[in-house]
Amino acid sequence: MNQITKALCWAAAMLLLALGDRAGVLEHGTVVTLTTILPLLAWMSISGRTCCLPREA
Repeated sequence: MNQITKALCWAAAMLLLALGDRAGVLEHGTVVTLTTILPLLAWMSISGRTCCLPREA
């Protein structure tokens, strides 16, 4: 998958989360938590960067 496809998938997940909250399907506390976590996970998966920890020699 290229970065645009990954971004569109994450955007769809975030929109479905908002729609689920609006429809009352999801608990509000869960939505607040996922609204905080999902953008961070999206950024980490889309950026393509590797781990910042030093590797063992």
